[in-house]
Amino acid sequence: QLLIVDSGDFFADPDRGFREVTRFLAIAEMSLPSYPQLNSRTDGHMSPATADRLKAHFEEPNRRLEDLVGRSFSWTA
Repeated sequence: QLLIVDSGDFFADPDRGFREVTRFLAIAEMSLPSYPQLNSRTDGHMSPATADRLKAHFEEPNRRLEDLVGRSFSWTA
């Protein structure tokens, strides 16, 4: 089994996302006191040129993933 977590959904509601992971792992559902973003960018957004290049590069693999799992992801919007 494989759980694919949408980072956009997780960062929007980390407690809900964390509980989804605990349910998937069949361990006691719980919440944490806080959910610090340890890998977030502090220097602003990615350059538009870089974002466009990455979107084009991963467009086909992302489409195949969405077709496989039957849902869309925030990073493909």
